[in-house]
Amino acid sequence: MQQAKNIQLNTLDGVQIAANLYSTSSPKLNLIVVAPAAGVPQNYYRKFAQFASQNFDFDVLTFDYRGIGASLNHHIKQDKSNMSEWGSHDMNEALRWGRSRYAKVFLIGHSVAGQVFPKAEHAKSVTAAYFVCTQTASKRFWSGWPKVVVNLFWYVGLPIANKIYGYMPGWLLGGGEHLPLQVTREWRKWGLHPKGVLQGDQRIVDQFNRLRIPIHFVNVEDDRIMAPVAATREIMHYYGNAVTTFQHIRPRDLRIKKLGHFGFFSSGHKEKLWSMPIMYFTQYIRTLEELSLADNDL
Repeated sequence: MQQAKNIQLNTLDGVQIAANLYSTSSPKLNLIVVAPAAGVPQNYYRKFAQFASQNFDFDVLTFDYRGIGASLNHHIKQDKSNMSEWGSHDMNEALRWGRSRYAKVFLIGHSVAGQVFPKAEHAKSVTAAYFVCTQTASKRFWSGWPKVVVNLFWYVGLPIANKIYGYMPGWLLGGGEHLPLQVTREWRKWGLHPKGVLQGDQRIVDQFNRLRIPIHFVNVEDDRIMAPVAATREIMHYYGNAVTTFQHIRPRDLRIKKLGHFGFFSSGHKEKLWSMPIMYFTQYIRTLEELSLADNDL
């Protein structure tokens, strides 16, 4: 089994972020950075990272946001992180680290990653991005019984849990990592605002609009509580100048019983799903062999 190399990323504001680099002995020109969902530790993406780095033309970097997993260096009640910093500092440093070492850097983001990606200054250096089950947080894009669940989360469950614990316990989202208090407060602010992460702030709108890269959005039919199709389409439109494409996956079409919000990265579905982002990124790369041939033609 391939072993990951542990890396410490040092952000501009002095926070150490835990990361892992998945690489084989053969040199690679390209790096895929995996940006997690809220409360999901990087280890969840380990098997995808191994798959991508072993079989194709990429090394893969995973990392934990500040206040999460191996990047939580103190008690969670002492953590003052907010969600915007996940993009502006943590993801930004992962992209900067990659860009300083590889010819091309790609990003695959899960869920909230699509909301904070434009906050990273180095997002503009990414060759292409691929978002799985990303969405606007704004509650107005939910309907039916999932809307009831989301309203209970924003108005009842999250405030009460924060009051009792001083942070959001992982069980409130069905398991996983706890979330620091300021992270959840900012997240709730986005959820209650009709424009979500944009907040009606032209500065944030400009962060999204400055990105002119190819971005592919994948929505999953049975992910109705966390990323319904309307919420995915809405955030896609936030990227006003990007070259966006959209894909709606119906599990039954792939003979999969259930995917939901987290199933895409399950190793049980690797043969049917994991080649999709790899093939999307591959169209934008040149291999070492192609570069060697080009040099010989000069």
